[in-house]
Order: sequence, then structure tokens, then C-alpha cells
Amino acid sequence: MKKTALICLFAALLCGDSFGQKLLSEINIGTNGMFYKLKGMPTGEGVFLKFDLFEARLDSTYHVGSNGVTRSANLEAIKDKVLFALAIQADSSFYYFLEENKKTVMIRSLAVHRGNGKGQISNRHIDLPGRLYGTYVENGDLFLLCALKGSFTLRLAQVHGMQLLKETNFVLPFDLGRNKRATVSFVERGSMENLGQSTASIKIFRERQCIWIAVDEPFPSLEPPVAESAIFKTSIIKLDLATGESSNRVFFESARVPFSSTVFNNTVYRIVNENGIRVDMIDFETSKTLHTYRLLTNIESKPMLTSRSASALTVKREPMEKSFFASMQPSFIMADTLENGNLILTIGKYFQEGPAFYPVAAFGMVGVIASSIVSMALRDLTEGPFEFSYLYLTGSREKGFALVESPKHIRRVIDDYELQKQTEQKIKYKGYISDHTGVYGIYKIVKSENILVVKYSMSDEI
Repeated sequence: MKKTALICLFAALLCGDSFGQKLLSEINIGTNGMFYKLKGMPTGEGVFLKFDLFEARLDSTYHVGSNGVTRSANLEAIKDKVLFALAIQADSSFYYFLEENKKTVMIRSLAVHRGNGKGQISNRHIDLPGRLYGTYVENGDLFLLCALKGSFTLRLAQVHGMQLLKETNFVLPFDLGRNKRATVSFVERGSMENLGQSTASIKIFRERQCIWIAVDEPFPSLEPPVAESAIFKTSIIKLDLATGESSNRVFFESARVPFSSTVFNNTVYRIVNENGIRVDMIDFETSKTLHTYRLLTNIESKPMLTSRSASALTVKREPMEKSFFASMQPSFIMADTLENGNLILTIGKYFQEGPAFYPVAAFGMVGVIASSIVSMALRDLTEGPFEFSYLYLTGSREKGFALVESPKHIRRVIDDYELQKQTEQKIKYKGYISDHTGVYGIYKIVKSENILVVKYSMSDEI
């Protein structure tokens, strides 16, 4: 009875009049309320969740619709496979998984009819050369981004059902397929970037009709030193999806201190830990620095700093102290737009709280498959083994940017909400899935038997 009361209290809190969130679903996972390896992905119609339960009798794969309708998915036929993508078409849902074939990896699918629920595994397969660095779905088609060692190309493959419709090979100035050391993230613009993704040394962004790759060198490390001969630079590569052509620019950094870069709307943004914090806005085409913002160590005001802890699963907001500048912790930067069209930058620092282990974004790993998809690691629902401390800048290419305390941004909505609710309920797990409609928060409350799915949005109508 007490457990039920706890669940109902949290649900009631979620369903209040607070702007921007709604409890969509409560999934009962049994009397012990224990699970592990929770993974998920957006479907275009909501989210798909899969997790392993300690009580094997229960279903562990679910679709949660944007309207809150929740149904289990019968994927018994591929329960031991490495599931990595889902594409929904008019009459069928295609669950894509990986299989080993001697020393190669191939893609197959389970097609489930949306009417009668019957599924069939395809006899056909598609070879996956090299490493898989990102996937996205558009109009029911699956798009794969992969790179083969020694090719100096990024391959974009378009798949409809199990038919390979089109392949485009973009020339790269470096051998992405050879990468073994640097972490890589893939982000679709229009969805909220996960804080953990911002820590990657190589960031891949899909943005309308192009794909961007941002590479910071030397690769950020939580355990310096960096070689004296190292050249500090950011390489930005633009891949035009319409023409198949690629172009690249290199932006050197004179300060030999931690820095991080991102690219958004043809503009490069870089944060540098130099005499406080320096943020540069650089035009990609001309390589011209448009604006520079400095947050100096002798700043008299104390802007509010938000901190998120992966180990404690808590959110804090406190005045920024000078110790924030003194730290040589790695920095991060994320770029997005607000509803009014203005630019918003999330800038800050992070440090590692736990082992540097990134759960792979697929639902299982075996043999050769593990090495082929390891670069998808930062797509886990959690934010990685870090604590992040950050604040916000807003502005535009024309006017530059300035510090802002309370931006109307979806990450701020999530922070405010969790900051308030953590005083009433202790959260045991939280993760996030985002798409162009908003963010789905996945929560597990201590002593409850339910997984809660909450939809966050900047709109009053969710």
C-alpha cells in the first residue's frame, strides 16, 4: 500500500499544472521493481523501450505512443539478437538487428505487421562494412552511417524494408574507420542533444540536407598530459546530402588548454578554458570569427550554475564560484535554437564520477558485432558517468551572445522540474529519448514497481 502511495504521489506531481510535462505511461515491472540494460529509441510515434528484467516472466519490450497508449511488443524471435534500429512503415514495423557471419557483420530485420501483429524474419541481409556510427529514420526508410578502415570515406546507405535503395560515399580528410581511441556521438538536429554526447571527441550531426562532423584534437582526455608537439585544432567537415560532395575547414587554437567545439547552421562554436571561459562564434565558409564572448575569473556577479550528477541522479542550482574557473576539467558546448529563433548555447565543464564505460546503444553485444558498433556508445539513455556544470548564453550571428539565467529551453524545463520533484521522491534511474516533438524522460522511483515515461515539451499542448 505504501509503494502504491509513492507511485501515485509522483504521478500526481507529474500531472499537475506545471508547464511543459505530462506523465504518458506507467509500466509495471514486477514486485521487486528491478531491471538492467534499459535501452530505447524514438519511433516517430512515441518511443520504443527494451530492458532486461530479473523476473523473466514479464514482457520487457514496449511501445509508448505520444498519446500515452502503451503496448508490449512480441520480439521473442529476436530476443538474443543485437537490435539497433526501428523503422515504421504504413503496414509493418521493421526491427533491424545485427548478426555475425564469420568475420563480417550483416543486417537483418524482423517485419511485424501492424494489423495482426505477426512477425517474419527476413531471408535477405545487408552487409555492414566497418563501424556503424549513426542511424536515423526518414519517411519509413532507415539510413546508416558507417566507415570502413582504410577507406577515408563515410558511407551513407538508405534502406527500405530490406532493400538497399541508395549508397553515397563521402570523402573524408581522415580515416574515421580506423578510429579506436576517440569517442564518437551522433545527433539529429531538432532533438535535444544528450549531455553525454557533448563529451565526444568526434561529433556527427545530421542537419536538414547536410551532415556535419566536428573533430577536436588533441582528443579531450580526463588524464593529461598532452604531448608538447600536439597541434590544437578543430576540423569541421560538411557533407552535402544533395550533391554527395564534402568540404572541410581547420580552425587552429593557440591556447593549449581544454576546449570543445560544435557546429550548427553553418557556424562553428568553440569553448576554451582560457583565463576563465572564452566562447568563439566562427563562420564555416569564411573562417572569420564573428563574435567572442568572455566569462572572466573576476566577474562580480555570480550567475546561477546548474549541475547534474550521474552517480547521485540529482540536479543542483547554485551561484557560480571562482573555483569553477580554476578547474582544468574538460569543457563542453551545445548549440540549439529557441522558439523565437534566437540561438542558445549550453556551456560548461564536466568530470568523471565513475568508470569510463559507455553502454552500447544496441540491445546486446557479441563477438565481431561488439567492435562494429562500439562507436554508437554515446546513444545510451543516461548521460554517462559524469557530473556536468553549465549555464546558458543566448543571441544571434548578428548581435553575438550574452549570459541568460532562465532561458525558455527544454533542457531548462527538465532541470526545473527534476529540481523540484527530487525533494519529494528519490529517483533510482533516469534517462532521456528525444525527437523533434520533445523529450521523453524515463524514470524509476525508489521502492516503486513502475517505470514512468514523461513527455517534456516547450508547448502547452503535449
